[in-house]
Amino acid sequence: MPKKSYRIGELPQELKTKSVFYYVNEKQGLKVKSKEVFKNGEKVVHYPFKRDGTPKYRNIRKITYENMPENLPRGFYKEWTKGYGFTRVYNPLIYRLDDALKIQEVIVSKNIITKFENGKLYLNSDKLDSSYPKIDLLLKKHNVEIDNLANDILSKYFPQTFKNKSQKYIKGSLAQFIDKNVTQISDLSEADTQSLFDLASRISKDDFLESKTSVLKTKEKIEEVYIEEVIEEFEKLLSRKNLTKNLEERWQKFFTQYNWIFSQLFSFPVLIFKDKAYVGGKGIENANGKISDFIYKNKLTNNIAFIEIKTHKTPILIDKPYRGNDVYSVSKDMSGAVNQVLDQRDNFQKEFYSLKSKSKNKNFESYNSKCIIITGSLSKLSEEEKKSFDLMRSNSRDVDIITFDEVLEKIKGLESLLFGSKQKSTAN
Repeated sequence: MPKKSYRIGELPQELKTKSVFYYVNEKQGLKVKSKEVFKNGEKVVHYPFKRDGTPKYRNIRKITYENMPENLPRGFYKEWTKGYGFTRVYNPLIYRLDDALKIQEVIVSKNIITKFENGKLYLNSDKLDSSYPKIDLLLKKHNVEIDNLANDILSKYFPQTFKNKSQKYIKGSLAQFIDKNVTQISDLSEADTQSLFDLASRISKDDFLESKTSVLKTKEKIEEVYIEEVIEEFEKLLSRKNLTKNLEERWQKFFTQYNWIFSQLFSFPVLIFKDKAYVGGKGIENANGKISDFIYKNKLTNNIAFIEIKTHKTPILIDKPYRGNDVYSVSKDMSGAVNQVLDQRDNFQKEFYSLKSKSKNKNFESYNSKCIIITGSLSKLSEEEKKSFDLMRSNSRDVDIITFDEVLEKIKGLESLLFGSKQKSTAN
């Protein structure tokens, strides 16, 4: 007697506005609605089921996809053989939601706000998809850890068959950890930072070429965040209202840490030569030596330049007009700073050959060396005061005078030059 065959599968029923599908298992006598596809293309409805025909979830009875592409987003079963519904990646989310909210229907669309209302859970597919890699990574890590644990246990009993496995790195783990736990660079230790740079240095040329775009984007983002942090730190110092004893020291420490800023002040390529440099001036009593805050040199000619740092609170003009109401004299601090840096240059040039002969690095010259002073701020000056200040410094032949707020604008200009077009396109 021939063996009786039973039909198991999904059968369609064509209606005027939609196609209705039924999961059929003749052996078990099952016929349950499994799917509806609307002919206007705007909606697909799944009725998640188990193989015995019962609903897959405690409360959820259907999942409606509205205005979705033909291929449904990841995280959802598309085949009747799986009974539709959510894949294992979203199960931790959906089971918790189902138990807590008693959901009757889930509606998935790109054009809705995620919310729960009147027994219906509305899910924005893009927002939901952003959580997919995080959960997927955790599941992969869990599987690897279970596999390693099982192997370790079995290796104790059957060492010839089960060898200890080396721990494998799971792609995405570092990104997930940093995203969750690291909000700023100070959260990392020196060892953490060094390890990241060591890893980057081990990237081969071929590896770099394969991921060139990704590497360049990461580098650009690091540089952007770095400059943003420099600007933020600069503005914090600039907001200090009191001229304290350590304010000049704080500024000098800032410029020592970010000495690349000085390169924005020159019209030629420069590099730092020395900070807190002795420039001569001692007598036989070994006293009264001159110290320059920073010495820079031209990368091509080796000619040095002197930089003197004051504070943003250092007055640059006398409060009261010198003549009428629109002519102002420079302050005692301003004239003193000019004489100070010129005196440093003078002492250095007088003792140039002696200093060079005693220096380990002899690769420098001094040809009427440039002097720069960073001092004061323009923001509090009136238009008349700004005019007097500009007249004074434009006629200062040997000393360039730059205010702190002008330096800040130069840094912001660099940021705009490097990242301005990207920020503009993002804003649009």
